Amino acid sequence: MVGYGLSERGPCAWGQSSIVRRTQPKIRLRVTCNETLNEETLVAIGERVGLAGFGNPEGYWEGVRIPLRKTGDIFEAEAVLPPGTYKFKYSITSLQRDGYVRERMTENIEESGNQDRTIIVLAEPPQDALLLVTDIDGTLIGDDGETERFFDVWNRHYKPKGSSLVYNTGRPLYSVMRLISEKRIEVPDALVCSEGTEVYWFEKPWLRHSHEDPVPERDCEWRQILMASWDYPKVKAAIQKILEPHSGFVQKLLFLPDPEYDGGQPMIVIAVEDHGAKDAINNEINRVRKEQDLPFEVTNSCSGGNVWYLLLTPQGAGKGSAALHCADRLGFKPERIMVSGDGENDVPLFQATRNGIKGTMVGNVCDGLKNWVHKKPRENVFQATASHAGGILEGLGHHFQYFNSFITRTFSGPIEPMAQAEVCIVEQGSMGQEVMIEPGTAHEGGGSPAPPAAGPATGPATGPTTGPATGPTTGPPQ
Repeated sequence: MVGYGLSERGPCAWGQSSIVRRTQPKIRLRVTCNETLNEETLVAIGERVGLAGFGNPEGYWEGVRIPLRKTGDIFEAEAVLPPGTYKFKYSITSLQRDGYVRERMTENIEESGNQDRTIIVLAEPPQDALLLVTDIDGTLIGDDGETERFFDVWNRHYKPKGSSLVYNTGRPLYSVMRLISEKRIEVPDALVCSEGTEVYWFEKPWLRHSHEDPVPERDCEWRQILMASWDYPKVKAAIQKILEPHSGFVQKLLFLPDPEYDGGQPMIVIAVEDHGAKDAINNEINRVRKEQDLPFEVTNSCSGGNVWYLLLTPQGAGKGSAALHCADRLGFKPERIMVSGDGENDVPLFQATRNGIKGTMVGNVCDGLKNWVHKKPRENVFQATASHAGGILEGLGHHFQYFNSFITRTFSGPIEPMAQAEVCIVEQGSMGQEVMIEPGTAHEGGGSPAPPAAGPATGPATGPTTGPATGPTTGPPQ
């Protein structure tokens, strides 16, 4: 099976039972099948095995059947599923003359054998919820008092509205987890780390206030999207040749996809001690990249001393594209999203403001980010006067006016319940007919309801994808 719609760059395979994919309730499936079907139908058969991140408190499983229609060589289906964790398999079915439905599994679709595919359907965010995607060093942390005030305001006034928090940093996973274990920052909903090359999800909220360590889960869908556009051997050879005349200025060179780095992270790190040499290397990399049509991107970063970093990542990787990936999975529209940062390596994150996302530069912003923003000023990008986490709160108050009073007064009113998404599920009807069951619909007399006039709602393409699961990664300092 091949699941489409993950990226404009092409299809991504969905064939390993260990791969988990996240989506909003509206889903779309596209499948290729090499078998010839005679009066048969391809059906996705699944079970809802629990709520996302919580298991199933009710202790029962719900059956889901999604028929796929053939269009040329592709089988397609659209459906709306309630939030939860689903295990899917694919079956070829046919309606027999005696009224019974015959099913058989097909190895031409089940690439890894007769195994389940897992989808986590996330609930649509409530109407008043927002998504904050923020850098860590120099933005969220840097002033302990402001960081503490930020989390106090966030936990009392934003989080109860269903808002989501995503960290977006150049730090590798182990470094962010150390900050969390030291209680310097709290557990987010998701983490974008290593300059956008990796995404992790934290979906066990009952652990957030316990003595157990939070458990990050790698987003293998994002990893596979990046690996598909990363011609690593060719890029590595080109970089080695470019750096030969500048070897005296190169302090560090890390080819992180190589076997000696356990994570296999898709990034090349070049640390240069001279600013002029860094610019010369950067210009030569960009020239060779265009001449050889190499699909990778370059991000400039500075540690604050006399060392400058060039970070090479797969085409499409970056803080901005990873932020959009998380926003899409969480279901937030651009007008309900704010990004915040302070450094030059946050330029890719602020590139997302071109899509209507709001941005806030904290008061201690560096010249590199400020100059990039001022080249094409946008009304949706705000310059805060307060530094570090105080600037984040100032930006939230500027962009989302209805939260302004929360920052200056103590909230004393009741917390409104989170809105419930309007959802429906696909089940098996009488004589093999597929029908939509609306929430709260009663089944009188034990029968199945009549099919609705309209089919399932159209939604974004979904389907679990494959990608290698790897361990901790290594990356440069901020």
